[in-house]
Amino acid sequence: MEQRNTPRFHRQTSFIRCIAHVLNRIVKSILKSLNSRDRASTLNAIELVSNGQYLSTSDSPLARLRVLVLWISRSLERKKQWKHICHDNKLPEKLIPYNVDTRWNSTYLMLEASIQARHQISRWISSYSSIPQFTALDWSYLQQLASVLQRFYEHIEYVSRSAPQISYAVPIYYDLHDIMNDAANREGEFTDLSDDIAIAVRSSLALYSKYYSFMDGLDIYYIALILNPRYKTKLLEQELDPEAATMIIEHIKDVLHKQYPATQSMDLPSLPIRQTLEARLLSKIHNPNATFKSDIDRYFNDPLAQITEDMAKDSNWLFNWWKLRTDEYPCMASAARDYLAIPASEVSCERLFSGGRDMIGLRRFSLNASTMRQLSILRASIRQSLI
Repeated sequence: MEQRNTPRFHRQTSFIRCIAHVLNRIVKSILKSLNSRDRASTLNAIELVSNGQYLSTSDSPLARLRVLVLWISRSLERKKQWKHICHDNKLPEKLIPYNVDTRWNSTYLMLEASIQARHQISRWISSYSSIPQFTALDWSYLQQLASVLQRFYEHIEYVSRSAPQISYAVPIYYDLHDIMNDAANREGEFTDLSDDIAIAVRSSLALYSKYYSFMDGLDIYYIALILNPRYKTKLLEQELDPEAATMIIEHIKDVLHKQYPATQSMDLPSLPIRQTLEARLLSKIHNPNATFKSDIDRYFNDPLAQITEDMAKDSNWLFNWWKLRTDEYPCMASAARDYLAIPASEVSCERLFSGGRDMIGLRRFSLNASTMRQLSILRASIRQSLI
């Protein structure tokens, strides 16, 4: 297919927001509304614990759990006491990981580990600490919070892959809408949710709406969604009212037709100068004035692709699907090359920067860009071969 000069992306107006960052901001907003403490305030509470003065039950159960976990992890002696308690009661000795402020998903992992170790926590507090015991109501609260965070954690796990697919961005936004509205209104699986958690989720809906409006204002997200043959337009038709869905679908069709115009040469193969008998007969019955339908319309009208879950587990299945159908849908395949190359998040870039920081040390502070690039590629190749 010949190259077109139609611009695909337009600087700031085509800016794609990292969906991992969006998830991070929304969940941090929820946790902040729950007065869950950050590391700095937790360290201040640790000083009170050290002096036997931390007896406040006004903190939320999550804030008190942070204090307890950090208190244990900051001392080798207390770690030994934890293992001793667990050993005497024939319970698992695994320490609870303290969460990192910049990574909210570690809060969920801390919660899950703490819920599983609630008996160890109770026995350790009874023997070694003045921190108030967690009541049955506290554990119920923590379990409810974990059930809400689990739904966000599933999405953050997906978008933290090495090549998160942008075609899933719109489904993720729609699923977040359902999760947050159910939790805020205590509906569906969240009917027994605590009032405090429901209010915290409700207070974060405005932040979600802000990022949803950014997504909704870009054609890129909807084009990427439609390029997923398992979804095409069906998700839009299901989630939106008929008028809005039709408007978006027709607009995306127009955009694709303008960016990837079809030509007769794309629909019919070019014939050689010396034609075969069959080719000459076909050329006689062919109507040269007939209009050629773009494969864009044909793709929209074709049924959804049946992709098994085993096939979908391959992170490259969508790229492979389009590679095999380049001849069948030449215009749409060109769109797939342009749009599906866009990552949904910047997690892989952040990992690359973090890896670069680890490479540069006291004795390797003058590495040039070329050396850094080669080392990064070499390390990625080694890791890939190990996987």
